[in-house]
Amino acid sequence: MEELGTLGQNADGRCTLRMTRQLPYPVETVWAALTEPDQLDGWLGRLQYEPAQGSPLTIDFGDGVAIWGTVIAFEPPRRFSFTWSERADEPDTEASTVQFDLATIAAGTRLILTHSRQSSRLARATAAGWHAHLDLLIGHLTGRAPDWDEVYPIARKAYEPLVRTLA
Repeated sequence: MEELGTLGQNADGRCTLRMTRQLPYPVETVWAALTEPDQLDGWLGRLQYEPAQGSPLTIDFGDGVAIWGTVIAFEPPRRFSFTWSERADEPDTEASTVQFDLATIAAGTRLILTHSRQSSRLARATAAGWHAHLDLLIGHLTGRAPDWDEVYPIARKAYEPLVRTLA
């Protein structure tokens, strides 16, 4: 299992999850996996958006689970961020924020995922979920994608001590 992310809670009760992965692929390859709908469908969900700041965004995870948001930053091939709402009618000011930052390193690409402004309820759900999705991303890039039902239960158990600390 990859290294666990960090999960903290601010004085206002909002939580921030941060995960880092070192990927042995060029930044352009990782960028494509993060932003091209046909690739995202292989490890995250069905993405609908226009690759531009201000675009509405939907990610359909299947089984009636989806998130809605707005693209905050689209800066190829370095930063992709968007708001994350569990309801289509939730204002962006109430939404959490997901940000992917990419940097070229000697071994390939450093990916930093930051999911900030989360309620503690949402952070409890997304910590293991993001870890599992990043495992699926690595599998997508290697061509050996594991099954969600294999990786999520392991991640959920690993994150139990972290999420228990949230108020």
